[in-house]
Amino acid sequence: MTPAQFQGGAPPGGGATAPEGAGAPEGAGAPEGAGTAGGSGAPPPARPAPGLRPGLLRVVTSVLLLPLLLVFALCPPWVALVVLAAGAAIGFHEVAGLLRAKGLFPLRVEGTLLAVGLVVAYSFPNWGAGAVLAATIAALPLGYILRRLPVEKAFGSIAGTLLGVLLVGVFLGFLMGLRRVGWPADPWLGGRLLLFLCLVVCPADIGAYYVGTAFGRTKLAPHLSPKKTWEGLAGGIAASLLGAAAAKLLFLPVLAWPHVLVLGAGLSVMGALGDLSVSLLKRSAGVKDMGRLLPGHGGMLDRFDSWIFASPALFYYWKYAVAR
Repeated sequence: MTPAQFQGGAPPGGGATAPEGAGAPEGAGAPEGAGTAGGSGAPPPARPAPGLRPGLLRVVTSVLLLPLLLVFALCPPWVALVVLAAGAAIGFHEVAGLLRAKGLFPLRVEGTLLAVGLVVAYSFPNWGAGAVLAATIAALPLGYILRRLPVEKAFGSIAGTLLGVLLVGVFLGFLMGLRRVGWPADPWLGGRLLLFLCLVVCPADIGAYYVGTAFGRTKLAPHLSPKKTWEGLAGGIAASLLGAAAAKLLFLPVLAWPHVLVLGAGLSVMGALGDLSVSLLKRSAGVKDMGRLLPGHGGMLDRFDSWIFASPALFYYWKYAVAR
């Protein structure tokens, strides 16, 4: 693929999608007055698209993902590693779509291998993530040079690829680290921590959506996500606290109530920060979604953006505040 093809081509199905309204230039289409009722010049009323409403579709997709998350949390670590390695490849592909939308040249092969390498490094701590990071710093500029890509795009392309490797590899690496907590002495502890994370972060998304829709007035970050409000954030925190309490009562009795309160509120806030961080990247690239993998959500990172900061927060809180 030539640089011109790489830069100008539309991203494939799994890549970033253009924002609503992108497409034909303004004024293009049918001539004025065509297709109007009675020749009045007013367009006919738009019919709603068939299917579920976006908010309900998001909830349905989330509910359908729960059994898969349950299986992932309870499977042996080596199975979790395979799943996360595949997730790293998908996630970096989505980041590469953002870079292409910005006219940059992501190093797809190197970035994918290095993101997967970070996940593996977190699965085998003796290998060390530092070695993978060192290889990343060396491999990305070398790969760019060997491909003879435009020099004027080098900094943005290499830095964007590095961000994608870290964003995807470190995030999924901490999920792998959580899954290995207690292994092999307590083989199910890590799985229960992953279920705890799910029951805290996922309700926050739903609570924030419905509370924000019903009562939202004060914008949280209008330059990044105009629909998010402080009221929605409060609803998400309340939903996370309920999820954390349910997790303690159902399968994590070792967690004291003060820790339940701290983690319920704290992980909800960290989830909101992860959501806003991905929104920042999408706004910068001028795309609406990271991909089309999950109906109602977009790509993998659209659905799991709330986990990006929440997973390392839970890992370190458990290590230094609960298990010490």
